Amino acid sequence: MKNRMRHQSRNPVWGVKNRLSSSRTKKFTILLFISWLCASARIMAVPACPEGAKVTQPDGTEITIYLRGDEYRHWHESKDGFLIAKKGKKRFHHEDAV
Repeated sequence: MKNRMRHQSRNPVWGVKNRLSSSRTKKFTILLFISWLCASARIMAVPACPEGAKVTQPDGTEITIYLRGDEYRHWHESKDGFLIAKKGKKRFHHEDAV
């Protein structure tokens, strides 16, 4: 066994192969870890609450708005499905179709 180990350590080709495979293994491990991080971030997105929220406009009218989407992409809708945009801090209005 000792002779074999001594022979492998003297062989320059064996040392290069070992370093290359070690380098490939490290790169593959890093790539796998990065792809796992990216995938897990998208998997953990939480959907918006389906219940509506009553909002009082500055002129006194009360409307119910629904938050749709998840934590990365979200928007407001009215009860009948129209897009609602927030203008300023407290004013909501129907957004025109594009």
